Amino acid sequence: MIQLSQLMPVGRRRIANRYLVRIARTLLIVCSVLLASLAALVSTSPIARADTKTDPSTTGTASTVSPSTVAVGGTIMYTVSGFPGGVMVQVLIDDGTLVSSHPSESEVVTTFTIAQDGTASGSFELPDYVDQGNHWLRFRVFGAQGMSAQEGNAADYTNKSPYFTVSGVTVIGGAAPPTVPAAPTPPPHQVAAPGGSGRSGASGIQAAGPTTEPVGFPIIGASILALSMILVVLSVLVAVNRRRMAAYQRRRVTA
Repeated sequence: MIQLSQLMPVGRRRIANRYLVRIARTLLIVCSVLLASLAALVSTSPIARADTKTDPSTTGTASTVSPSTVAVGGTIMYTVSGFPGGVMVQVLIDDGTLVSSHPSESEVVTTFTIAQDGTASGSFELPDYVDQGNHWLRFRVFGAQGMSAQEGNAADYTNKSPYFTVSGVTVIGGAAPPTVPAAPTPPPHQVAAPGGSGRSGASGIQAAGPTTEPVGFPIIGASILALSMILVVLSVLVAVNRRRMAAYQRRRVTA
């Protein structure tokens, strides 16, 4: 009777330990499968396209505008550099926000093709809806696919020009076409958004700032970190349980 009463707790403890080991192994397998599925999803999911209408200038691009002050409805001249050769570029004024009150007008004021050396220049007349004040040009690639590993996705190339002023009189001395600038290496820090303290000179070069990371990256990284922590905790539980079992077996042998 004494031996039977002593064996019953031992048997129950063994069964409980076996169930604990099985549960830990099952959880390890499930977490491993989830982690592998998440890694596969991250590797195969397409990267979100950049909003080239409002994004910061692409690293390595630059632009100029002249004259620095132009009359309402006057002619603006521009140059760009650092774009992939052969792509088409659209030009917008103030990122196209001015046409919201003019539905009949197009936000694209002109288009041009980038030369093989990555530069282009041209001019256009300001639309009637461009009132007096400070403005800028937005150069964005459209209808292009990825060009090369070095250039990345050509369709995401964009550049925001320096500011120019529209007033009732054109400043003399700004009529000569500007020379095409070389792409800055390394590029200076990007000029701040409209109304900020980082306004550059009207005929200066707008250089690109650093590109932004995908928004979904912190969520994916946090998920991977959480799964890794679960795996570590389960591994520790299994190791502790095995040590307890080994100590229990040693106590039985020495008893």
